[in-house]
Amino acid sequence: MSAAIAAMVTAVVGVLGTLFAPVITSWVTKRQRTAEGQVEERRRLFEDRRTAYTSMNRATGHFHTLLKDALHRMRDGVYTDDDRAQLEDGRRDYRDRYAEAQMIVPDAVLAASRELNVVLAGVDAALKRIDRGLPREGETAVQLLLDLKAADPRLGAMHRSHARGPRHHRLSTAGCDGAALSAPVPSRYVVTPCTRRVRTAAARRRTSLMYYRPSDGPRQEEEPVSADSRGVLGVVGTATDGVETLRTGLVEPALALGWQVAVTLTPTAGRWLRANGELDRLESLTGLPVRDTPRLPAEPRPHPVADCYVVAPASANYVAKLATGIADNQALTQVSEALGTVGVPVVVFPRINAAHARHPAWEGHLGALRRAGVSLVYGADVWPLHEPRQGPADRELPWAAILANTAVRAD
Repeated sequence: MSAAIAAMVTAVVGVLGTLFAPVITSWVTKRQRTAEGQVEERRRLFEDRRTAYTSMNRATGHFHTLLKDALHRMRDGVYTDDDRAQLEDGRRDYRDRYAEAQMIVPDAVLAASRELNVVLAGVDAALKRIDRGLPREGETAVQLLLDLKAADPRLGAMHRSHARGPRHHRLSTAGCDGAALSAPVPSRYVVTPCTRRVRTAAARRRTSLMYYRPSDGPRQEEEPVSADSRGVLGVVGTATDGVETLRTGLVEPALALGWQVAVTLTPTAGRWLRANGELDRLESLTGLPVRDTPRLPAEPRPHPVADCYVVAPASANYVAKLATGIADNQALTQVSEALGTVGVPVVVFPRINAAHARHPAWEGHLGALRRAGVSLVYGADVWPLHEPRQGPADRELPWAAILANTAVRAD
């Protein structure tokens, strides 16, 4: 009897297996397909968000740069219809990318973008009012440049929150950790306080500088820049009137403002300042050698990496060579390299006369430098031009304007 029951059970199981096998197989297949669909949906969402983050970062950075360039050109009195058209294109692209991000990017990640958007929109609106000749009280191109600079920490916060977004899809505090901002956003722009301290590449260099490359030989640690330093200011002087006041007019005030200053001179300017004792005074003041010749390949680098360059005074010869890519001395080589380095501002004061400005190539040289992002301290309001040998003999260089421009451009 037991054998018959066992046979019956076996038969029933076999029949049930035959009947339910397709059902079970279908169920398992459906589960697998559902799981695969969920994975594919997550992958698609990831790609959509990553594309939105990338497009938003690119458009925001581009619009920020266009605003800064437009304000510099407006301040210099050379703002043209082409500049307006270029800014309008960047404005439209930024708005489109921001609108797309609002539909895809999580609110926690978008919070940092909203804070920056408030400032960019405010600066953009003020720029339009200035361009129409209807600025509000206190609205100037220089002030708006300072406002943009004050918003740089939020630009960095946005980049960091977007960089984490594609990996985590959520952020609890939009990338803020309770520390104070290194540069507050202007109070006239209403924003939600963000709390991440921004550490730029320049700030990291200032924490512990090492001037080293493999070809220099064994690694040598140099004395680090003070934590209170604003960074390294590369000061370049050329052989033209006024270079003899470089120490009192620019180097001493820059040191007082917290810069570490590294001075480089053209060969002729080096001979001039060596002859009158100023070169020794500059070296004693800055604690760094004054460069006027290139180093040998086996020699260590005498200067730290500069965070910003100021060429003042710049002769007409120097401006022409810089604009045309000629780098035949140390003073030209390092500034030419800075023009192609992202994030290194360059300020140039052309110390010229009216004859230089009438040369048919002069405006082309200035245009080339402006396109390269150089901030020119130039114009009748800062340096009225006189005919050769007819200007006031005791006229001082516009050191205050040069320093102010440096403060605006430096990161």
